[in-house]
Amino acid sequence: MAYLTGFHGIEERIKAGGVGGALLVAKPGPRSQKIIALAKARKVRIQRIGTHELDRIAPDHRGIALEVEEEGGSGRNLSVEGFIEELGERRDALVVLLDEITDPHNYGAILRSCDQFGVDLVISRSRRTAKRADTIASASAGAVSWVPAAEAANLPRALELLKRGGFWIYGADMDGEAAHTRDF
Repeated sequence: MAYLTGFHGIEERIKAGGVGGALLVAKPGPRSQKIIALAKARKVRIQRIGTHELDRIAPDHRGIALEVEEEGGSGRNLSVEGFIEELGERRDALVVLLDEITDPHNYGAILRSCDQFGVDLVISRSRRTAKRADTIASASAGAVSWVPAAEAANLPRALELLKRGGFWIYGADMDGEAAHTRDF
C-alpha cells in the first residue's frame, strides 16, 4: 500500500475516480475540509486516524493521506497493445516514451507537461523507473491521475508495436535540431 499526501495529488486522484483505499484524516485544516467534502461526494471511505499513526505510515502528511494500491501512483494504467487497439482508426494520438527516469520529481514534472500537451499515453520501463507514488503525484500536481500510462519491459518492442500501429517515431538528441524548427 502507498499513500498520497499532497493536496493536489489527493484531490486529482479522487476526481479521477478508482480510489481503492480510504482517505485518512488526522488534522482536517481548511484545505483538507475541501478534500473531505469531495471524498464524501465521490463515496470515498473516510477514516479518522491519530496524528501519531499517520506520522508512522505517511511521514510527509499534512493531516491527510489517501491510500492507493499501486506503487507508481497512476490511476490509469494500460498495455501498449490495448492502447493501440482502443485507438481504432484514430490517427492523431501522441505517445511519449520514457527510458530510465529514476527521479520521481523529474517523472512527475514530465507527467505534468504531458497532461498539458494532451499526451494520450506515456510508456515507461517497468524497471529502473521512478516508483514513489506520493512524490510523483506531488511533483505532477495530480496529473499522474489523468495521464494514461503503460509500462513495458522492453522499450524497443513497444516502439515496434507503435510503428506497426501507424505511429511515426521521433527521438530527442542533445546535439539534434530544435523541435520548433522541424516540420513534423
